[in-house]
Amino acid sequence: MENTNKQELLITRVFDAPREKVWRAWTEPEKIMKWWGPENFTSPVAKVNFKVGGEYLYCMRGKASPDQPVTDFWSGGKYLEIIPYEKIVCTDRFSNENGDLIDPVLFGVPEEFPKENIMTVNFYKLGNKTRLTILYETDSEAELEAMINTKMKEGWEASLEKLAQSLK
Repeated sequence: MENTNKQELLITRVFDAPREKVWRAWTEPEKIMKWWGPENFTSPVAKVNFKVGGEYLYCMRGKASPDQPVTDFWSGGKYLEIIPYEKIVCTDRFSNENGDLIDPVLFGVPEEFPKENIMTVNFYKLGNKTRLTILYETDSEAELEAMINTKMKEGWEASLEKLAQSLK
């Protein structure tokens, strides 16, 4: 029986750039490193094996809070579906520098935070602009609440602002 109680976290942004350019910024490592991570974070590593079944591994470097040391935060996942210039579906998880799953609790997030998410990224052509949506679906309100409480949406919005700047 299918779970009809899916909870959703949706992030949307319109970019003043053609869809193909936004797609490349999302899929090419040297371009990802220009925008991955929120403000005041850098991205020293972006590895991409961009094919269904291939994996990605990103690093963002910065301070989680002003009183903490600079830290590398790794995330990775596997590509599940790719429709060129339209859609990417992949897993998304906290990881170590080798891409191995790390329990999110070790990063101080609530235990309800999903160990691995499914992320769907859609690219919609709007003339010479692009509407990008990032969708996370969870199976419970507790998981969604944990994602909201960790300011996941705000982190994405900050990264997408850097993406917008990199597209200029």
